[in-house]
Amino acid sequence: MPSFRILHLVLSATFIAVIFSCHSSRENDTDNAASLIRADDILRDVRVLSADDMEGRAPGTSGGEKAARYIARRFKEAGLSPINGSYFQEMTLVGTRKKPGRSSLKIYKNGRTLPYQSDQTLTYWSTSRDTVVDIHKAPLIFVGYGVEAPEYQWDDFKGMDVRGKVLLFLNNDPPVTENGRALFKGDTRTYYGRWTYKFEQAMRHGAAGA
Repeated sequence: MPSFRILHLVLSATFIAVIFSCHSSRENDTDNAASLIRADDILRDVRVLSADDMEGRAPGTSGGEKAARYIARRFKEAGLSPINGSYFQEMTLVGTRKKPGRSSLKIYKNGRTLPYQSDQTLTYWSTSRDTVVDIHKAPLIFVGYGVEAPEYQWDDFKGMDVRGKVLLFLNNDPPVTENGRALFKGDTRTYYGRWTYKFEQAMRHGAAGA
């Protein structure tokens, strides 16, 4: 398993920028620290860390390494003390990588294979640690937005058995209204609208994939 360098602290880009902006403040001198927080400094760090060349900053990627080096440099500029002489520590992570040419998907309908462009419309990802993931001939089923939200009286899985099936769902929250008011949070996406929630739902219901 590969070892990756991970920062000792995991902070949001904005919070990191705030710390950097306060590098010359004295301990407990909150008034002085607040006066040193500048929007331009925060914006600069957010822009750098969210840039395309950071590639999402995922651990184990070149973008993640680049982002970590940038944050470490900003920690040093802020006057933060490293731990054991370094802003990094070694950590073993378990991950998966797709092997080009060895991953494929075919969708059948009435004995006919449906065409699609895999490099434009599909990406593979798995939470399984198995070296091979096979969902051969698993039924494909549409589950709306894949949401179970009792506080909104919303259940896309009601009356459905999705065990062993591949789920197809829509991203985001259901764009529905009740008595003229938007359910969920309107234009503000809730956790129900995130793809991570929908994949968690698929696993909870025993689906083969999503």
